[in-house]
Amino acid sequence: MESLPEVIFNNIRSLEDGTGTDFTRVLSSLLQQQGVGMDSLYKPPTDMVDDGENFIIYIDIPGINPDNIGVDFYNNKVEVSGDRIKPYEDFIKKEIIYGSFKRLITIPISVTNRDSVSVSASNGVLKIIINKLNEERNRFSVRINDNDV
Repeated sequence: MESLPEVIFNNIRSLEDGTGTDFTRVLSSLLQQQGVGMDSLYKPPTDMVDDGENFIIYIDIPGINPDNIGVDFYNNKVEVSGDRIKPYEDFIKKEIIYGSFKRLITIPISVTNRDSVSVSASNGVLKIIINKLNEERNRFSVRINDNDV
């Protein structure tokens, strides 16, 4: 295994001679080699759409087995966590980030009903659909009692 100075020197040299891809990938590779977790480095790109009836969240998860992904809801947050497992050990070139990741997404409503949510994965994209109409039915009001004032 290369020492830290050798890793830094080789990565800087690859940037200078044009064989490197970009500084972020080189830096993330360096940090991974030093034991820095993927959840500190990788936040899957995310889109959110409001189609009037639903909030739809799309998250890029290429190369990640859907069985290795968890989706948790609390308050107005969705937490997506998972693990991209290395399919091989010997690298000639290494740019893909492997390991655990976590992405916390704030949404404009609180999810209180499990039946309001559906989650699927296809072609490397995780799709989370939250039915806004179901969640609006869960709202309630409380009147102030005159005796309490």
